[in-house]
Amino acid sequence: KVYDFTVPELNRFRALANFTPDERTLFEYRAAGVPMEICAENMNVSLATAKRISRRVNSKIIAYVEKSKRKEPVSMALFFALANSFFKIVDCCCYKAVY
Repeated sequence: KVYDFTVPELNRFRALANFTPDERTLFEYRAAGVPMEICAENMNVSLATAKRISRRVNSKIIAYVEKSKRKEPVSMALFFALANSFFKIVDCCCYKAVY
């Protein structure tokens, strides 16, 4: 979950993940621990749209971490937080954003 990251990790994502304005807004809400339903309401979008934006945020963070692994060491805590916190397996082996 975004709010589980450290302040330096959150700042790194803010600077380097190349979020769109909507993605950045959702990222900031989630970093503050705001529930997804409230994020959707505050952003004037449906819950489905907020979840879709969340998946894009997750994908960009994961892409950034994967790219960083090739260039600089990434803490194991960060890697496992991504692997374990962002997605969970649900019905029929589909992935669903936990965010």
